[in-house]
Amino acid sequence: MRSYQTKYNKEKPLRNKKVPIFDLIFYSANDSIRYMETYTPSPRSIRYHINKYLHRNKERFVNKTVVDLPAGKGILTKTLLEIGAIPVPLDLFPETFEVTGVTCKKADVEAIPLEDRSVDYAICQEGIEHFSDQSKAF
Repeated sequence: MRSYQTKYNKEKPLRNKKVPIFDLIFYSANDSIRYMETYTPSPRSIRYHINKYLHRNKERFVNKTVVDLPAGKGILTKTLLEIGAIPVPLDLFPETFEVTGVTCKKADVEAIPLEDRSVDYAICQEGIEHFSDQSKAF
C-alpha cells in the first residue's frame, strides 16, 4: 500500500483519500532548504568527491573553460574559481545563482547556448536526475 508523509504526521496510508498537496510540498521544500543551509562536506555527498577531485587535479583545470550545468546556487562555480578555472555557469533558473562577479546564463540542457568546441570541460553535478529527457541531454 502506498503512503505519504506530511509535516505533522509521520505516515498516512493512501486509501481513496485526497492527499494534502500543500503539506507535501511544504514539508519537502523546508527539508531541502534546511539541507542547503546546513550543508557540511561529507564523504557521503557527491559534492565532497567532486570538490576533492578538482582540488587534487587543479593543474588540469587552470585557465580552462568549464561549463557548470546546472549551476544552481553556484557551489561548483566557486570551487572552479578557487582552482583557477574559467567557469561558465548555466542553469534553467539563473535567478537562484549566488556567486558575485560571475553571470549565470539561462540554458536548457537540450539547447546549450555555446558554440561547438568552445569549452574544455563540462561538469554536471546533481543535475541529470532533473532532466526531462536524459538520453537526449547526453
